[in-house]
Amino acid sequence: MGLKLRTRELPTVNFKRDLPKDLADGKKCFISISARAAGPLNTEYMAAMEAVGINAKVIDRKAGKIDDDEGNVRASHDGKKEIARQMFGAIYDSCIIEWSTSIIDADTDKPLAATRETFLALAELKGYPEIAKAIGDFQGECLEAGREIVKADEDTVKN
Repeated sequence: MGLKLRTRELPTVNFKRDLPKDLADGKKCFISISARAAGPLNTEYMAAMEAVGINAKVIDRKAGKIDDDEGNVRASHDGKKEIARQMFGAIYDSCIIEWSTSIIDADTDKPLAATRETFLALAELKGYPEIAKAIGDFQGECLEAGREIVKADEDTVKN
C-alpha cells in the first residue's frame, strides 16, 4: 500500500531575460517564464528525471553494443542530444506554468508561440548563445529554488 500525503506548495520562479533586439526586429526582446521550483519536493519533476536517467542508461547501453567506432560515437552523441531534450521536457512539463517571448518567427513575422515544442526548440537552437544561456539560467533558478526549500525545511527541523 502506497502512502498519499498532502502536497506541498512550491514557490514560483519568475524569470525574465532581455535578449538582443535583432531577434525582435529591433524592438525590445525578452523571454519571460513563470514556473514552479524543481528539485526533490517537486515530485512530478523527480519522477520525470528518474525516467530521463533510465533512458540515459538504456541509450548508453545500446550505443555500447555498437562495435563500429563511428557508429558508436554517433549513437552516443545522438543519445546525449535526446537526453538533453528529455531533461528540458521534464522542466517544461513539471515546472513551467506559463511563458512568453517577443522573439520574432522569421516565417510569420510574429512573436513565437509559447508552446512546449517552441520552448524545446529554443533549448536546442544553435547559433544563438544568448537564448541558450537564458534557458540554462532559467533551469538553474528552478533547481536553486528547489534546493532553498529543502534547506529551509532542514533548518526548521533543526529548530
